[in-house]
Amino acid sequence: MAIEGNKRGANDVIHAKTASGILKWSPKYTVRIAQIDREHEGWFLLINQLHGAMLAGEGTRVVNALVGEITQYTAVHLAHEEAIMLESRYPDARQHIESHNEFRQRVASFEDRLMRGETTLTIELTLFMAEWIKQHIRTVDRRLGDYLRQSDGFKDGAMESGRGGTQL
Repeated sequence: MAIEGNKRGANDVIHAKTASGILKWSPKYTVRIAQIDREHEGWFLLINQLHGAMLAGEGTRVVNALVGEITQYTAVHLAHEEAIMLESRYPDARQHIESHNEFRQRVASFEDRLMRGETTLTIELTLFMAEWIKQHIRTVDRRLGDYLRQSDGFKDGAMESGRGGTQL
């Protein structure tokens, strides 16, 4: 299943790496699982777009739309990782999923507050997401990537081939 309306290509990801972004993709964020890395790069792009919209003084409508897009992207990406964990019988899945659930709850709280008109929260949300994503990828997701590469039967991209995975 693909996220509709989010068809970002390699050129878009390159733009997310520019100095103006709050997040810069680099090899230190790779988990060496191509599909997960592409999804993480997409996440960086969206956070950078939100940051850029705030810096440019875009209106509430634009910022709220980006927050909604990030929330949707996040939900699908986390569900995709969780499907991979369950399919591969990842032994640390429970703790990893708990980490995702805590993140979901925090982002939902921010989104609720923004929808009630607390527009000053946007920078707080952006900074929280950027820091959480960087830390999570470099620790928790990296362990998942290590496990998957060592697992018998796991092929990078197997989840993309129609066996229930989500392609972003």
